[in-house]
Amino acid sequence: MASLDALGRQAAEAHCWRLGAYLGLRRCHYPTCRNRALKWRREGGSSAISSGSISGSGACLVSHRHKVVPLAFTNMAFQDARQHEVAFCAEVKSWSDSLFQRDLNLPFDSAAIEQYGQGTRKRQDLRVYARAGATRGRLALCGEVKLPGTAFGGSPFNPALLQDAYEKATNIACQFFFTWNVEHLALFDRSLWDRPLHEQCIGQWHLGEALNHPSDVTRPSIIEKIRDDFLPRFYRDFGEILTGDRRSFAKPPDEFYISVLESHLAGPMGPVRITREYLDSKAAKDSFFDVQLRTWMLKAQQWNFDRGDPGSWQETIDRAARSMVYVLNNRILF
Repeated sequence: MASLDALGRQAAEAHCWRLGAYLGLRRCHYPTCRNRALKWRREGGSSAISSGSISGSGACLVSHRHKVVPLAFTNMAFQDARQHEVAFCAEVKSWSDSLFQRDLNLPFDSAAIEQYGQGTRKRQDLRVYARAGATRGRLALCGEVKLPGTAFGGSPFNPALLQDAYEKATNIACQFFFTWNVEHLALFDRSLWDRPLHEQCIGQWHLGEALNHPSDVTRPSIIEKIRDDFLPRFYRDFGEILTGDRRSFAKPPDEFYISVLESHLAGPMGPVRITREYLDSKAAKDSFFDVQLRTWMLKAQQWNFDRGDPGSWQETIDRAARSMVYVLNNRILF
C-alpha cells in the first residue's frame, strides 16, 4: 500500500508540473516534474513571451524544497487574464456606485478606477471616496484586485501584492488599503505604521465560494453574491471603521496566523486544490492508484465514505488533499 509520503510526492510532481506548464518552469526538485518541464521548454512551450511578462520566484506548492519560477505568461493567457481583470474592476465600480446611491447610511460617495498607480506594476487600482454632503469627499480606501488563477491571485497576503498595495497607498496618502483576490479580501490600516505589514491587517472578508480561474468571476451566481452580499457586507463593516464606530475587525494573533496560512495553502492555485484535483483525476484514470488511495483512506485514516456517491467521494478527496498538504506543511515548519 502506498504511504502518505508516496501519495503526496506523486501529487507534488503532478501539480508542480502543471503549474510549470501554465507559467513556465525553470527548475524543480522532483525528477518527473523537472524532466517534463525541460521537455516542454525544448518544444517551444515558453517561446511566446508577453510584453507584460511576470517574473519572480515562489516556494514549491508542496515540498518547499525547491523553487518554482514563473517566467512569463503566453500572450493569450496574459491578455485573457487582463481582460477579465479590467472588466471585473469596472463591474465592481458600477456595483459600488449603485450601492452608495441606494444606501445613504453608508459614508461613501463613489468609486473610481486608477489603471496606472504609482507602484512597481501597472494594475487595476480600485479607489473609494468618502461622502461629503452633496460632493465627493476625501479618498477613503484604495486597493489591489487580482483575479483567482492568476500569478498574484492566490492569496491577499501575497508578499509582492501586499507590498505594492502598501506603497501605492503611501504615495497617495490613503490611510486604508486592501488586497483582494475576489475570494478573500484583507483590509489594512497604515496608521499602524509601527507594526509589521501583516499586523496592520484590521479585517478579513470571505466570499464563501471557491474560485480557480479568472473567468469564474463572470458566473451569474458569483456576480450576484459579490454584488448583493459581499460588497454590502464589506462596505457596511468598513463604514463603521471609517466613521470611528469600530476600530478593527482584526482576529486574535493565533487565528490570524491560521487564516494567512490557510489562504496560501487552500486558496486559488494553492496546493490543497491542485492536489485534490490530481487525486480525483488520477483515481478516475488509474484503477491501481484508486485502490491504493481508498485502502489508505480506509485502513490508515479510518474514514468512512461511499465511492459511488459523488458528494461523499469529493468530500473525502478534499479531506485527503488537506491531510497530505497540512501534514507536510507541519513537518516543514516544525
